Amino acid sequence: MKVLFKIIKFVHDSVVTTRNHYLKFKYKTLGAHVGKGIRFFGTHSIGGDFHNLTLEDHCVLNEDVIINCKDKVVIGSYAIISARVQIQSGKLKLDVLPRGEHNHAPITIGRHSWVAAGVVIAPGVTIGEGSVIGANSVVLENTEPWTLYAGSPAKKIKQLPIPKESNG
Repeated sequence: MKVLFKIIKFVHDSVVTTRNHYLKFKYKTLGAHVGKGIRFFGTHSIGGDFHNLTLEDHCVLNEDVIINCKDKVVIGSYAIISARVQIQSGKLKLDVLPRGEHNHAPITIGRHSWVAAGVVIAPGVTIGEGSVIGANSVVLENTEPWTLYAGSPAKKIKQLPIPKESNG
């Protein structure tokens, strides 16, 4: 039984590694800037211009993430993007008829940030380094570094301690 589990783990790890290499190759080929050690889980929907997308080293994209690249989108090193997050760098103009014209603005997600499941990030937002955004929040404004935000719209909950770097 122990051998069977080792075989299953080996096959799983091989499939995940192959898929990660494939997605890195695909996104680079389409024009994205892709760092090393990035991990992808599940499916993703990335629209717009891939040249606007930067995935820095060791970031994580979980399942069902949607990224709209109408403008620059930077996901910082070691940032974690949880399931069903929407990163929307474009939005409809509300003051023009007929509807259909868009505004767009860049989005930056800082190093070591964690964007929890179901979060929506609006155009022009910068998530500060080390910030944590609570599940199902809507981020309409920039966040401070090392701070917890939650709600719709997202509000500052508390300052977070700056953790020490670990070796493993």
